[in-house]
Amino acid sequence: MNAALYLVIVFIHVASILLLLLLHGGAIAVTFALREERRPERVAALLDLSRLTFDSTRWFGRLFWFDVLAVAASGVALMVLGGFWRHVWAWASIAVFVAIMGAMSSLGRGGMREVRRAAGLPWVVRQGFGPPRWTTADTFDPAALDRAANQLRVRELTLVGAGGLLVLLGLMVFKPL
Repeated sequence: MNAALYLVIVFIHVASILLLLLLHGGAIAVTFALREERRPERVAALLDLSRLTFDSTRWFGRLFWFDVLAVAASGVALMVLGGFWRHVWAWASIAVFVAIMGAMSSLGRGGMREVRRAAGLPWVVRQGFGPPRWTTADTFDPAALDRAANQLRVRELTLVGAGGLLVLLGLMVFKPL
């Protein structure tokens, strides 16, 4: 194994994780803020900020998704270069990463879509992989906004995100299996 190359990839892996957290920070803050905010113009601004993070049709969203790929690719490269592919902890870390992505998407996407609809903003209709298709806006509905915002799963999203990161950190640092 080339030690210098390994260290460069460790640097890329850690830097891409830090960038992922930085890019994602606004979205979680928005989710918490939406539990309290009901003024239409403020809700719209918060939702646009959240959309910025994930919308692959915008440069910031593309950066986010590119960074997700950088985290995954550098992690796999480290697993191969370090000879860790023989260890259960390395495969467990891949499984945990995929589970975090799936759970965060499942917990967050539907709730935010319903808040967007209730706020009278365009919302996404998913059609498998590929760029999102945005619908035309519905009419602002304060009662629906209140219901949708109260159903956001903020605690679960935080637990999955932060807890999952701690599990990944533990797997990488302690290599228990």
